[in-house]
Amino acid sequence: AHQSALNVRKAFVLNGRRTCQDELKFMATLLTLKQNSKVSMLWHHRRWLLFRQFSNQEINVLPLSVTDIDFVSLKLSSKVLADELKVCSSACEIYPRNYYAWFHRYLCLRCCATQAASDSAEHASMLEREKNELKRWINVHVSDHSAVHCLFVVIEALLARLTTFSDSEALVMEIRDHSLQLLQSYPSHENLWLYFRRAFEQWVTNPATGRFSIPPARTAEDEAKILMNTHKRSSIGKRSDEDKVVVDHARC
Repeated sequence: AHQSALNVRKAFVLNGRRTCQDELKFMATLLTLKQNSKVSMLWHHRRWLLFRQFSNQEINVLPLSVTDIDFVSLKLSSKVLADELKVCSSACEIYPRNYYAWFHRYLCLRCCATQAASDSAEHASMLEREKNELKRWINVHVSDHSAVHCLFVVIEALLARLTTFSDSEALVMEIRDHSLQLLQSYPSHENLWLYFRRAFEQWVTNPATGRFSIPPARTAEDEAKILMNTHKRSSIGKRSDEDKVVVDHARC
């Protein structure tokens, strides 16, 4: 993909020769091809189209750019987000460890979390489905850092909605037990240690299950950096004695 060609396509949308909906369908088709599914410019073009279609802000001139923060602020319906997650899932299946597809999914989940925080039952239900889907994905892709990171975006959004200690405890324990079960089955995978550490952090800091203070919330920029850094880590290091103590403690 060439940025100049995509800018021409943006111009077609601006002058009415192409609709955003038609262009989104075309992009979805392109992203089903393995050689295209990991092209960052196609994913950014897709976000520009969504911003153009659903934002109140007018975009009338080139060059055209949509920041990640602008995209996360969009109020996308559950149907639109479901379509985006479907495109992401397809691209991730075609091209394993597809960072750009996972990053698009991450931004969509941030949109969904924002809507759920505004008491949208549809978006909350979508987060619950996405939690189960991401757990399933991790079960069969135990080395996928990005899936774990996206899962905790969902978990933190769900925890923010829960109003009782019993519900919070059930969710935190569900994730802790899932991570520990996978770690016991595949102890040599670095990603599962990262998963367990995040789950353990939730367990010991959540008011319903822990005794420690809750750390400051991460910003969208912090989360994006974490997603990028964890995706790039591929080496498997030796686990320290401290890790083993943590696992033994979590079994209690």
